Amino acid sequence: MRSYLIFSILGLLFVKNAHSQSVDINGKISAPHDVEGIHIINKTASRFTISNSNGEFFVQAKLNDTLLFSGISYQPKEVVITKFIIAAKEFTVYLEELVNALDEVVVGKVLTGDLLSDIKNADLKRDINFYDLGIPGYTGKLKLKQKDACMKQPQG
Repeated sequence: MRSYLIFSILGLLFVKNAHSQSVDINGKISAPHDVEGIHIINKTASRFTISNSNGEFFVQAKLNDTLLFSGISYQPKEVVITKFIIAAKEFTVYLEELVNALDEVVVGKVLTGDLLSDIKNADLKRDINFYDLGIPGYTGKLKLKQKDACMKQPQG
């Protein structure tokens, strides 16, 4: 019974010590524009938070935890928590813009305005029909539906 009590106390001290290594850290994001909603992910502890409209955030971290900062218009940045960050309990992260440049965009062929010429230049393919599939089909005039037939008859 006595050894069980000693192990229980040692276990509680170990859990308290392991939990106390985690420090609350305040941070600020500095970037060229809009710093609201930047994701801050503690990859080591599997926790996350987001920045407010001023670029400020709060995160729990331990020594050597890796924080990943990512946003739509910024390059992802990883920061490893050092002794200096833990001692100061605050730090600033500088993010760089992510510029997506396209080489050249071609939307389509240039139209001339001449309908017959444009139709010939448009590489259009005809729709698949029953001949393409080897199925016999009807090639005569299509029968009008009752509604369409009433509209076609002259009023009188």
